[in-house]
Amino acid sequence: MTADIGSDILNTVTVKTRDVPRLRYNADEQVLSVLIKKFIRSYEKMSKKILKWILCGTAAVFGFISAMMLFAPALVDKVVGLVEFKGSDIAFGKEIMMGQGFAVSAYMLPLFLALIGVALMVVAALGKGGKIVPIVAAVCFIGAGICYFLPMVLATPSIPEGLEGELKSEFIKEFREGIKETYKLAAGAIVGGIFSIIAAVVSVVPVFVCKD
Repeated sequence: MTADIGSDILNTVTVKTRDVPRLRYNADEQVLSVLIKKFIRSYEKMSKKILKWILCGTAAVFGFISAMMLFAPALVDKVVGLVEFKGSDIAFGKEIMMGQGFAVSAYMLPLFLALIGVALMVVAALGKGGKIVPIVAAVCFIGAGICYFLPMVLATPSIPEGLEGELKSEFIKEFREGIKETYKLAAGAIVGGIFSIIAAVVSVVPVFVCKD
């Protein structure tokens, strides 16, 4: 009977001893599985970060080009096609003849809105500001794009001395109507508007594609 008990114990120890390599194999397999999952998560996180950098950088480049278009021709003569005014002339003022011309106007908005959008996209590329920063940047780019197509509306003439109230309003109205009849949008305003809108579209892509 004692021999039988000893035999059973020996068999049990032998079976458990045989199971040790299998247990070690299972443990190694679990560790490897965890490591692979961590690697995949790290790879996905890094891929999203790189994609975010690319998208933010692209939006910033388009936005910067859009801002620079303010210094390109915004209006060109409909008939002759030679007389043209830069966006900066309309935005910051330019004398045309005898004290008459463009005064400082709201057409400077495309420049500042586009540059604000560029700055916000740099902040977003650095991982700051969360989702709200790209959205605000997109709004700025859209605003800049719309303003680029409105030089005739935003242009302000140099006001002669003595004009006040209704006379001043009528003078500005007639000036803008004359601009509409004489000039059309030039390449600078068109390209600036298009590039700004493209920047707006690209800037919101990371919000939906690069989710954490």
